[in-house]
Amino acid sequence: MESLNLGPTHLQENFDKGMHMVIANSYSPPTPESSIKIGVAPHSDHGIIIILRQSSPGLEVMDMADGKWKALPCSEGSLQVLVGDHLELLSNGIYKSVFHRATLSTRTTRMSLASFHNFELDEVVEPATELTAEDCPKRYEGCS
Repeated sequence: MESLNLGPTHLQENFDKGMHMVIANSYSPPTPESSIKIGVAPHSDHGIIIILRQSSPGLEVMDMADGKWKALPCSEGSLQVLVGDHLELLSNGIYKSVFHRATLSTRTTRMSLASFHNFELDEVVEPATELTAEDCPKRYEGCS
């Protein structure tokens, strides 16, 4: 919120009442007779932010400038923070939701642990009024 000049406690109550969900994924290497190389199909995540921990490389993001998939590095003990759809909406497009996919390792089982941070299910998220003006109109309608 501070990076958007909204203050550190902007929407704090929404975050406090919101949901936190953790999902663990295990991706086994493809079998020789399988042509499947994708563990999770391309998508963006609903919600505000996603914090991801991977056991090995496999996360790829779409570079919207050239439409190509880019593999993200995976350092020992590192965390990746992804922007979710609701943060794009809340920021009025200043931050862009990350379109990504998970690929399979050909050698080893890959594990990932994703921590999703969201507002309440029925909370309507819309661009912060502080980020809209006559010269910067509201780019999104509110949604839950």
